[in-house]
Amino acid sequence: MKRIIILSPAYIATGGTELLQQLCAELNMDNIYSEMYYTSVYKDSPVEEKFSEYNNPITTELVDDDDSIIVIPETLIDYAYSIKRAKIYIWWLSVDNYYGANRIKYDFIRNFVYRIKDKMNSKLFKKCDHLVQSEYARQYLLKEKNVQPSKIDSLSDYLNKEFLNENRSNGDRESIILYNPKKGIDFTMRIMEEVGEYE
Repeated sequence: MKRIIILSPAYIATGGTELLQQLCAELNMDNIYSEMYYTSVYKDSPVEEKFSEYNNPITTELVDDDDSIIVIPETLIDYAYSIKRAKIYIWWLSVDNYYGANRIKYDFIRNFVYRIKDKMNSKLFKKCDHLVQSEYARQYLLKEKNVQPSKIDSLSDYLNKEFLNENRSNGDRESIILYNPKKGIDFTMRIMEEVGEYE
């Protein structure tokens, strides 16, 4: 029987770590056995506190055999090097958080180390399959990492219903455009220049 193991940190509860929880929950609802593997302590962690409602099975063993599929977010890519037999999917939840994307400025030493690690990852990228939730991620893999289109599949996400219910508008809405200054800021700045009235 195939099993899917989804890697996640536990020390931080973000949109990305919730998507990993949602994937595990959805697969199990479809009778595809899936488990979470935490790369840091789960008990009393932010992830347990925020996302225990998903009630996902947890494994403490990264089972590396022909019957395993392992999903690794781009922030934990180094774990892929220890996998020899299982099928690996790298899920690109946020390109800008991948250390080789050069979107976040680090100190000289860290930049140097990350550049070397990124070069090493080029062989890994060709071996693994990739999941993307945005065209931005697809284009990054195609153009910057030379991944073959046949190795890339789309895997979308959704907002937690609790978030939608808490933020329902009462009808009084302002014309505000929100953006994340840490993600795709070059492209965002071009949009802001074109739509000057909302600066």
